[in-house]
Amino acid sequence: RRNVVCHGVAKARVVEALRMTAASGRVSFTDALLWAVARQEGSGVATFDRAFPKEGIRLVDPGVPS
Repeated sequence: RRNVVCHGVAKARVVEALRMTAASGRVSFTDALLWAVARQEGSGVATFDRAFPKEGIRLVDPGVPS
């Protein structure tokens, strides 16, 4: 929609996150948005959530020393 404004995040990433949330039925919008932005930027996500989406990103367990 043209009337939706996303500050600091590409609209395409927000749409990708919304689609992932709707399709999965288990992934929160916040997790999906973090995942979409990490994919876009080629970065990782630090999380204790073992069910966090993994496709195309690097997950870091903050409880494991690096």
